Amino acid sequence: MRLNRGTILLLVLALGVIAAVLVFNNQQANAPDEATPTVTAGAGPLFDELAGNDIARLEVVDNATGNSTLLTQDAGGAWDMAATFSTTRAIDQEKAQTAVGDFVLLEANDSFESQSLGDFGLETPGYVFYADTFDGTRYTLYTGNKNPTGNRYYILLESGETPSDVSAEIDALAAADATSEATSEATAEMTAEVTEEATEESTPEPAADMTEEAIEDSTPEPYAGVQLSLENATVYVVPELTMTSLINLVSVPPYVLPPTAAPTATATLNSMSEVDIATATAEYNATVTALFAELATQSAATLAAEVTDEATVEATAEATEAP
Repeated sequence: MRLNRGTILLLVLALGVIAAVLVFNNQQANAPDEATPTVTAGAGPLFDELAGNDIARLEVVDNATGNSTLLTQDAGGAWDMAATFSTTRAIDQEKAQTAVGDFVLLEANDSFESQSLGDFGLETPGYVFYADTFDGTRYTLYTGNKNPTGNRYYILLESGETPSDVSAEIDALAAADATSEATSEATAEMTAEVTEEATEESTPEPAADMTEEAIEDSTPEPYAGVQLSLENATVYVVPELTMTSLINLVSVPPYVLPPTAAPTATATLNSMSEVDIATATAEYNATVTALFAELATQSAATLAAEVTDEATVEATAEATEAP
């Protein structure tokens, strides 16, 4: 069978349409799914497999003033701030645990390499965090500026071994529960054995004996702050809200709120004007005066009546007795 020219053209056109559809479908199959979220490079948790109960010590330092808050955890999981402030207020365990949890769960929205830390406020950090674990690892976090939109903080993160003096402190915290009772008994025995003579011998010399040079040497140095001079470092970008809550530990430590004071009773102000008060006072005085006058009149009349009755009785008696 011989095909005419029109039929051949229709077949060629159909084959072209089929080929175009196949090419289009192949492109769609190879195109990325727009609904699938992408993960930003460098994003994710800052601390892998780190939990709040791993932290023995978390210190937040204002790098400008040196003011700080130090949270310490004993082996029983109780938090304390005895080394930070001298106060009788109790620590809010839930707030302290939440703050430490926020720290260990910090996540970066992004990260990048930088050789210009000053561009991000990291040459002189605003705040420094020192987190020491029970196993002897120290994580140091430095906070810089906020990003231009204000919803992120630039930070640096370092890790290494805990300093030896802090390790000794952590070891003491880990053994605090087991030794607290024995320590109390030993302290009581030692206190009882201290004699008056030993106390006098241990009394320090008067401050007047100190020389001017010694006094100058004893003056504490002003807080210098931490300065960073890294040539190349990984800068992380973290949520502003979480970092602000952690920074606020310096100014608002997690203490239990003081009890609300009972409202003090206050005198109710008199709504009457001075004229009204004067008028009411005059009316009151007039009423009292009239009442006393009425009582006086009634008393006089009663007395006069009694005298008249007595005189009448006496006169009648005399007339009756006369012959």
